[in-house]
Amino acid sequence: MSELIQMTFENEKDSLSHRNYPLPALLKDLETDRIFDTIFNYTNFKKYKDLSTPENGMKLLNDIKWFEHTDFDLLVNVGYDVENVLTITFNANGKKISKDTLERYKSIYANVFERMSANEDSTIDNFLTYEVI
Repeated sequence: MSELIQMTFENEKDSLSHRNYPLPALLKDLETDRIFDTIFNYTNFKKYKDLSTPENGMKLLNDIKWFEHTDFDLLVNVGYDVENVLTITFNANGKKISKDTLERYKSIYANVFERMSANEDSTIDNFLTYEVI
């Protein structure tokens, strides 16, 4: 895959030894109640497709409807549903992030995903320069 994906993977691997450090302890150590305003969450439910078939008597996973409240100014959920459809959901504090800004974020994410899937041999430089649609 691209250099961007490889760099992201390496950074994540490097941080794994710290993944179980509790956020409340980190906040206490830093003597603050918040260290970031944005969360990015990736999920992959396509692996549960077999659980959502009528043969298994479970249609539950296809019928999930959810609402998420967050205290963060921006929450970005990216993931695959059980049908292997990529979804991107933005939850934002409307008092701090305008609808126009969210539309720009949406365009940026869509542009990066399109470019990543169109050319697996791209370098990181191809993804760091983008044109907002």
